[in-house]
Amino acid sequence: MKGLSNLINILTIVLKEKAITGIVDRLKKGGYLEVYKDSKDRRITCVLLTEKGKIALQTHKYSWDNTCKHLGNLSPAR
Repeated sequence: MKGLSNLINILTIVLKEKAITGIVDRLKKGGYLEVYKDSKDRRITCVLLTEKGKIALQTHKYSWDNTCKHLGNLSPAR
C-alpha cells in the first residue's frame, strides 16, 4: 500500500483538494476504492484499494513498465 500512499501524497501536492475529491469519487463509484473516515480524526478521509483496484493498478503498472522499457530502447532521431 506504500505505493498508493505515495501516489496520494504526489496528487495532494500537484492537484487541488477539489480535484482529488473528484478523482477519488470516480474511483469509488467505479469500484476501485473504498473510502472511510479516520476513527480518531474525522477530518481525515482514508482510501483503500479494492481487489478490482489492485488488479487495475497491477495491469496499468505492467503496461507503464513495458512502455518505459520500449521507449528506453529507442535510438535518438537523427
